[in-house]
Amino acid sequence: MQLRKEIEPQLDIAEKFYSEILKSITDYTNFCDKNGDEENIEYQKQENKLHKLTGKDIQSRTFRNRL
Repeated sequence: MQLRKEIEPQLDIAEKFYSEILKSITDYTNFCDKNGDEENIEYQKQENKLHKLTGKDIQSRTFRNRL
């Protein structure tokens, strides 16, 4: 079964950025474990970095403080 072109996963793009995105998220998590980020300053830097890498509007999503 072949999906419509506009909804097929873009695996080449995912493979290109996966390791860099994973490292960025892991680095941020480690930073928070050691230093905290109560003011979300590092989180905002992370949002900007991921936006530049993916082109996605991450800032409009509400991922903060979900716990």
